[in-house]
Amino acid sequence: MAELNQQKLKSDYKARGLDYCHFCGLKYNVGARIPRIIVGCGHTFCTTCLAYFLRNQKIRCPICRKMLKGIDSVDKLPLNFNILYETVT
Repeated sequence: MAELNQQKLKSDYKARGLDYCHFCGLKYNVGARIPRIIVGCGHTFCTTCLAYFLRNQKIRCPICRKMLKGIDSVDKLPLNFNILYETVT
């Protein structure tokens, strides 16, 4: 039963479009495309795209346009463990 629920969850992530970055369109992975959360709005993008957004220690979310300030490195943004778990399993 647990396997069935896990398979359903995996397919649900794919069906809902949560297994890829909504900016570059590439699937998340545990390398350069780790899913990270923009604190403040909660949107998730891959590390590579977030590095592209980072300018003068600020990131503007491309979806909602909220500004996050005081970011030294995208590696300090929190990981989206829900998506990351689905990526590695």
